[in-house]
Amino acid sequence: MRSIVFTIVVACLLAVSCNAEFLSRPRDSDPQQILQQYLNGFFEQAGLPDPTTIVTTCFDEDSARLTDNAVSAFVDQLARQQIVAAEKTAFDYIKEIPPSVGKCLSQNAEAKQALDAYGLNNLTPTQFVLKIAQYDLTHYNLIEQFLTGCDQAIEAQNYTQAGQLIGQGLQTIFPKLAL
Repeated sequence: MRSIVFTIVVACLLAVSCNAEFLSRPRDSDPQQILQQYLNGFFEQAGLPDPTTIVTTCFDEDSARLTDNAVSAFVDQLARQQIVAAEKTAFDYIKEIPPSVGKCLSQNAEAKQALDAYGLNNLTPTQFVLKIAQYDLTHYNLIEQFLTGCDQAIEAQNYTQAGQLIGQGLQTIFPKLAL
C-alpha cells in the first residue's frame, strides 16, 4: 500500500511542481480544482478517461492545503537540483498526510488504473525516486526542456496540458514500463 500511495503522491507533486506559479496563486484559488485539472491531463496522456473520484473522494480542503505546502518545499528543492532533499520532502509528506488520504488512494480504482497505465504499480518508492534522479543526472537538458514546457502551460493556466506533460515525462523516464 505504501508504494501505491507514494507513487501517486509523487506523481501529483510532480504535476504541480513544474512551476513556482502554483505557489504564487491567490490563496483563494481552489487547490482541489487545480489538482483535478492536472490529473485530467495526466490521465488523458495515459489514454484514460478523466478521473472523477480521486480528488473529490480522497482530498479535503486541509489535505489539499497540506499538499500545497509540501509542493512549495518540493519545488524549491527540484529547482536547486537537490534530489535527495526532494525525496525526503516526499517521504515526509507521506508521513504527514492524513492516513485517510493514503487509504483512499490505495483503494481508488482510478488511481490504480493510472499506475497500471504508466507501469508504475510494481515500483518501490525508492526505485521510483532513484530512476527519476538517475534520468535527471544523465538527461539534464531534456529535463530542463520538460520543465520549460510545464512552465509555459502553467503560466497560461493550462493545468490539463501540464498534467499531460507530466505523463509524457513519466513515459520518457520509464520507457520500458510506459504504454
